[in-house]
Amino acid sequence: MPRGGAWLLADVAAAGHRQIDVACTKCDRRGRVSVARLLAEYGPDMSLPDVREHVAVGCPRLQSVSISDLCGVMFPTLRL
Repeated sequence: MPRGGAWLLADVAAAGHRQIDVACTKCDRRGRVSVARLLAEYGPDMSLPDVREHVAVGCPRLQSVSISDLCGVMFPTLRL
């Protein structure tokens, strides 16, 4: 269940996901990250919007001053 309007890593794990796909709508960056690794690094109470910022580290658009140029990192195949 989402808390405060956001899904948590605990929800992803409870849904049985072992890995989640990560992709950006603004560039060709794509990958997959282990849910166990995310849980170990950030804990079960981290929200998915906060996870997005951590997995997008290194993206030059992450700190863009233009809202239209912000990083578009998302979890395209995640279904809870």
